[in-house]
Amino acid sequence: MSNETEANDIKGGNMANKTNTKKREDADKENRGYAAIGLGIMCLATLITHAVLNAPSSKLTPIPKPRGQNQGDPILVFKITSTFFMLILWAVGLNLWVTYLAEVSVTLRNKSILGGLFAANAGLAYTLLWNSSASLQEYMGCTLWPTYLGIVLGVAM
Repeated sequence: MSNETEANDIKGGNMANKTNTKKREDADKENRGYAAIGLGIMCLATLITHAVLNAPSSKLTPIPKPRGQNQGDPILVFKITSTFFMLILWAVGLNLWVTYLAEVSVTLRNKSILGGLFAANAGLAYTLLWNSSASLQEYMGCTLWPTYLGIVLGVAM
């Protein structure tokens, strides 16, 4: 009788372990999804910033100002304001990505961050060495997009 009880306890323990493993796998999938959402927010914020900064402003005709009134350029104010808000949105996406990926695996997160940092440094070095008269948009393009590629490759490795 005691052997049957021990066998049932072992089976029950195995079932509990399987249930815990299943719950952990589901939580990891959910956390990976949230981390992917954070990475998507970062990419979207970068795309919007590129679009705003590269938007042609020559097609817009400024409203004539009365003489003696010196006002700021509304297009420049819009670009600065939207870039500021996109920077905040990018930081929120980074926070989501780092927080939820750490729930899955700290090692995976660290490898991914190192891959992104390496790619950002390589992009900046390329821009500084071979295109010293680069614009802000070129610096962003050669820094942020390789960073995302490094992050994704760091997650995959």
